[in-house]
Amino acid sequence: MLGWLFGRSPRPAPPSDARAQLAQAYAHHQAGRLAEARAGYEALLAADPAHFDAVHLLAVLALQSGRPQEAVEFARRAVQAQPADANAHNTLGEACRAAGGHADAESAYRRAIALNPSVFGVHINLGHLLRRLGRNAEALDCYATSVALRPELPDAHVHLGEALAALGRFEDAAAEFRSALERNADWAPAHAGLGNALLAQGNADEALAACQRALALRPDLAVMHFNAANALRVKGYVAEAISAYQAAIEREPALAPAHNNLGNLLRDQNRLDEALACFERALTIDPELAEAWINVGGVLMRQMRPADAAEVFRSALARQPGFAEAHYELGNALMRLGEQAQAHSCYRKALAHDPELVTARWALAMSQLPAVAGKQEQLERGREAFGIELGELERWCATRGAQKAARAVGVQQPYYLAYQEGDHRELLARYGRLCTSLMAGWQGAFGLALPARITRAEMRIGIVSAHVHDHPVWNSIVKGWLSKLDRARYDLRLFHLGTANDAETAYAKTMVTHFTYGRTDWREWAPLILGHQLDVLIYPEIGMDPTTAKLASMRLAPVQAAAWGHPITSGLPTIDHFLSAADLEPPEGAQHYTEKLVRLPGLGVCCDPAAVAPQEMNPAALGIRDGVPLLLCAGTPYKYAPRHDGVLVEIARRLGECQLVFFESQPREMSALLRERLEHSFGQAGLKFAQFGLFVPWQSGARFRGLLAQADVLLDTIGFSGFYTALQAIGAGLPIAAWEGRYLRGRLASGILRRMGLDELVADTPQAYADIAVRLAQDAAWWGSVRERMLAARAKLYGDTEPVRALERFFEQAVS
Repeated sequence: MLGWLFGRSPRPAPPSDARAQLAQAYAHHQAGRLAEARAGYEALLAADPAHFDAVHLLAVLALQSGRPQEAVEFARRAVQAQPADANAHNTLGEACRAAGGHADAESAYRRAIALNPSVFGVHINLGHLLRRLGRNAEALDCYATSVALRPELPDAHVHLGEALAALGRFEDAAAEFRSALERNADWAPAHAGLGNALLAQGNADEALAACQRALALRPDLAVMHFNAANALRVKGYVAEAISAYQAAIEREPALAPAHNNLGNLLRDQNRLDEALACFERALTIDPELAEAWINVGGVLMRQMRPADAAEVFRSALARQPGFAEAHYELGNALMRLGEQAQAHSCYRKALAHDPELVTARWALAMSQLPAVAGKQEQLERGREAFGIELGELERWCATRGAQKAARAVGVQQPYYLAYQEGDHRELLARYGRLCTSLMAGWQGAFGLALPARITRAEMRIGIVSAHVHDHPVWNSIVKGWLSKLDRARYDLRLFHLGTANDAETAYAKTMVTHFTYGRTDWREWAPLILGHQLDVLIYPEIGMDPTTAKLASMRLAPVQAAAWGHPITSGLPTIDHFLSAADLEPPEGAQHYTEKLVRLPGLGVCCDPAAVAPQEMNPAALGIRDGVPLLLCAGTPYKYAPRHDGVLVEIARRLGECQLVFFESQPREMSALLRERLEHSFGQAGLKFAQFGLFVPWQSGARFRGLLAQADVLLDTIGFSGFYTALQAIGAGLPIAAWEGRYLRGRLASGILRRMGLDELVADTPQAYADIAVRLAQDAAWWGSVRERMLAARAKLYGDTEPVRALERFFEQAVS
């Protein structure tokens, strides 16, 4: 940079003794003896206060010493002494830039160019300033001029390449970096820039080679380790990428992007606390690093801390009010807090600042469905608004193109629609058609061919799930299927999309031919799954995970099926079959699906008794009163529709003394909304909810089973039943008041009880439901009889392999 600060402009020669003093001081300066150089320049000024070279070089020395304000003062004196000297104006520009005076810096650079357009360095300096200000197109012109002036300099081509890359012109950028390498094959910045440009074009192999070449040439530079880490990360070399980011940080602790990108890797490994520390360190170094603000809030959201995340996004917006992505993420946090109207406002603000922010446009449509409604009418208005906004979204996407809009598929889904009673087939079919049209466009543009049928000895079955761990989807459905499928006939391949990794995950690995885990990007998963050339691909829980939604919206196998981990139609034309159960479906169930309904025998699964022993519990420690009927309400808050509050009120009124125990979900704000509504509903009936209802913290599996063992009744959630919860209650010998709804999702517990011959515990009207719950709580003899019959009949639920044999027949028929 020193060579770009001053040059050889002609000026009157100083006296010979002054020339000798200047030469000696300048020699000290070049040798790095800055104190001696400063003394020499100051001695010259003492003799001649208007000595141009002395005051100019004092400005340069102050800049090098990290004293920008002093540099500005000396540079202004130099400009006053020689107002026509372009180099002096250039030095003033550098001093003002270092002092934070961007407007003054730009003015000084432009004056230097006006005085002498051939000064190479000033074009570079102005380009750097404009890039820092985000004016990349103007910076590009500056760098192009520098290349025209000095085409033989590799650094000129590197700067031009960096500007082109900042504008997204990666192919042109790569050409400039190659031009630099033609002039100097060992120019490390050119290799680094080429690696970055190739990485942006998706050429990870060549990118990694270029970045490693740059690193070999300049291992002392932090940025070279940083670039190599970025390429290693894309290639999936996680451990190596972590080491490279750490090496970059060791060499330059204040390299904020390295802390941020290291946090990304740690977050992807579910090391959330470590990731959060990295992101916060990045923000401490550079509070303007927008991505780090988003990442801090994102980790807090994954830690079920949406209120904290909302504050982070608000802090980001206080710094950058036009930060569209922060408005969008704040909307997501507010939706998790149940603040739907405020979330909608955030999504609209995001679109006002960035009309092309597809995730915000998508979220605005999906978020019309409330999680916990205050009144039943709110659910109905939400469905109507969702239909309207879905139409707007369809039209919006049609004008943007599939490749751009596809990235939003699944970021939010109409998840809460399943928790509203009703036939939503047509609404979800519209949603599904939109998803598949966008993902098909992306699949074609990305060059992923459609799957073909391949004849082989063993049939390849793939299962894609984000819940291959201790989770109801795994415990109730997938685990039993995998354990009983004929491994001699079927090549089983499991793709775990989630981040949880526990003993059940380890067990899952032993049950399949192939297991993939740890990928984080759907653009990695799609070609990977397609490359396995599967015959049948099963998605056990479409609707619960963004990556699953994207993948299921594509055609990655000739036969694709959903199961009832999320018990409602996917609406996706790419899903051919819906694997359900004969004991759980109503007679007209086929009408509820866009897929072809497959009724596997019985419960459709092969379950085993719970392996986790109950933990001894002291209900009083949770605030549960002793000596009154204990009725557990174990559903998540959004399973309780306002129209059914009256049933709970009726049970409490008839029992008089009882304890209805609900469980606080994460985030707790959702439970607070339900509690507030129940307080209102009980109050309208002249009752105080606090006398009957209690919210306790969410319990671990062992503690929940311990509580089941001490309860009197499990109250099945009306409209969206609990299959795994019912199995746990039956395992503990706890009678259930069950509801038999019109749809699969409302018949999960009732199907289990009817299979056991306990039809008297199944209701289909509010009055009958309340009658069952009250009688179980009050009639000890009947309760004891029900419990005995339940314990005797529960063996019917376990080890049933007929559904698995039927699943195998389905494979053969579907593939043939």
